[in-house]
Amino acid sequence: MENTITKGHETGNRTGLIEQNRFFASSLFVTCAGLFLLAFAIRVGLLLATKSYLDREHSELVLVATSLAQGHGFANAFGDTGPTAHMSPVYPFLLSLIYRYFGTGTTGEVAQELFSCFLASLTWGLIPLIGEVCGLDRRIGVFAAFIGAILTINRWAETKGSSEAAMAGLACLITFLCFMRCWYSRDFSLRAAALTGVISGLAISISATLASIVIGFLIAGFLLFHRASSRSYWRFASVCTLCIVATLSPWAIRNYFALGSLVWTRSNLPLELMVSNNDYAQPTLMHNEQSGYRYHPFMSPFQRSLIKSMGEIAYQRKLRNEVFEWIGSHPQRFTMLTLERIYYFWIPEMKRPIQTACLGFMFLTSIPALIVLLRQHQLFAFGIVTIWLTYPAVYYVIQTHPRYVYPMQWTLYYLSSAGIIFLAAKLRAGGSIWPDSAAVSKR
Repeated sequence: MENTITKGHETGNRTGLIEQNRFFASSLFVTCAGLFLLAFAIRVGLLLATKSYLDREHSELVLVATSLAQGHGFANAFGDTGPTAHMSPVYPFLLSLIYRYFGTGTTGEVAQELFSCFLASLTWGLIPLIGEVCGLDRRIGVFAAFIGAILTINRWAETKGSSEAAMAGLACLITFLCFMRCWYSRDFSLRAAALTGVISGLAISISATLASIVIGFLIAGFLLFHRASSRSYWRFASVCTLCIVATLSPWAIRNYFALGSLVWTRSNLPLELMVSNNDYAQPTLMHNEQSGYRYHPFMSPFQRSLIKSMGEIAYQRKLRNEVFEWIGSHPQRFTMLTLERIYYFWIPEMKRPIQTACLGFMFLTSIPALIVLLRQHQLFAFGIVTIWLTYPAVYYVIQTHPRYVYPMQWTLYYLSSAGIIFLAAKLRAGGSIWPDSAAVSKR
């Protein structure tokens, strides 16, 4: 009889936990969906109000997507210049499908911008998942997503769709969530490694810069878990790397046959270094037009003729030698440009001063929150530090632009929101502004 009663209690408790989990899952879904719809409605409203679709931007990515839509393959990034690996493959391919169906006129532009709005809104809608995966206070994610949804500070990067910025931001967030799930659950199984590797490979195929984040996560994971889970983590990292390579291989093989070289991501780094480091260079893209007209084939007919006659790989190798020679002979100028680019990456020069002020405020308020989380030894904080150390590195040596910071901008919104919530909680309770573990963890 006692056993029957005990089993009944256990069954009742188990049923109650299942129902509770279902409630939290459904409420989380409703919250994420609501935030997504709010963000999407605001961005579509701005699209219609500003009629931004009437100002079509013929970027290199748009030209490659147009070439794909016309059946010419990944080619003609600068005009009639032949096969290219100037862009990562995923976003131009998806954009080409839009052009094939809607055309390359105004209708196609509207579809392109709606697609970008969808990707950006989905990113903000998924932000609350950070709290669920990392066990942090749910209010932080909801508040951060709400602010991100209503404040379109970096609207061009989010909504224009002529660059991969919006999709790169979504890919960065999803990759972060994958690694955090593995870190927090200590799940270094083969299945987790394969899934994380494929997702990481796709992220790199969307934006080559995300490769630095993936490498950073793998190294950070080793530093965090090499003592407690050395063997299982090595296996995880090895399988993850193999899956990344397998995911990138079709693109690399295509580049070998089309260009004569195994380009795994993009071929354009020497070009960007050359445009950003020369006698005429300025730290930001918006003020670097003189350099662009001299060295970038998108703006210079002479450089276009060179890349067409030499081929993309030989052209990039030529630029690599020239830019390294310039850097070696101008160390002081290169150092000054680098320091300026570091500043403008973290506090971008936006179109309006209020936008610059908002991003600067978020950066400055993010730092105390990050310190709080590091003091609590939160794995989330180590993940954010990994992003902050790895992702911006390439933008310290090439010209910077607000859209370059966008893929990791959600980290600033999240940490700034955490700082505000921590401070508000302590002001209500009194005492130190530094929260204890209970204040940081999920409620």
